[in-house]
Amino acid sequence: ALRIYSQNVNGFRLDRTGGDFAEFCQNMTEVQADIFAVTEHNLDTSKFHIKSCLHDVMRSMSAWVAYRLTASTSTIESAHNYKPGGTMLATVGDVTARVIDTGDDEMGRWSYVLMAGKNNTTMVIVSAYQVINNNIERAGAKTAFAQQWATQRETETTPNPRKKFRLDLHRQLREWKTLGYHILLTGDFNEVLGTDPAGLSKIALEFSLTDIMVMRHGLDAEVSSYARGDNRLDY
Repeated sequence: ALRIYSQNVNGFRLDRTGGDFAEFCQNMTEVQADIFAVTEHNLDTSKFHIKSCLHDVMRSMSAWVAYRLTASTSTIESAHNYKPGGTMLATVGDVTARVIDTGDDEMGRWSYVLMAGKNNTTMVIVSAYQVINNNIERAGAKTAFAQQWATQRETETTPNPRKKFRLDLHRQLREWKTLGYHILLTGDFNEVLGTDPAGLSKIALEFSLTDIMVMRHGLDAEVSSYARGDNRLDY
């Protein structure tokens, strides 16, 4: 069986030995995850020393004979290691031999891995993050929302990060679907499935995506995934 673990980690703090990321990787060995998908790592993974630290940690895990790691962040420069948002996706152990390719979104909204399946099939596994519903006057200057807004502002007069996320994700999923790939989408969508007809539910319906948690565990899987509320925002 293929075991996939997905979590919004609300930021990794790094030190010389890997900090929170090292602890997280140790947890992944304990739950025997083959693939882990992360949202909001809050690291500027465009920096060489950040990427080196992440890879050093993964190479140090004796339980993993092999691994592939891809992480996304926006192109907005950060003066520090900390940069809100971002996604990460990794395969560890034997399943890494099935990896065809990895990739990420230039705004830091998703990461993905293509894997060879049975009978010449291909699966794409995606770790995605949709920013909260906000506006630029209220959002902090360095938030993931503000980063995406600033990137959009270069080419659009009325940036809308959530609308842009949905349009671009839809376009990417359509490309994969046309190629015949099986899609497994995970992430923090900051949205309750079914509350917005133009949101995640529309994408799920069009691409025949099924809520795995409810499918396997029934409505009991509808537990809160938001620290300051009762809603489930991760799927």
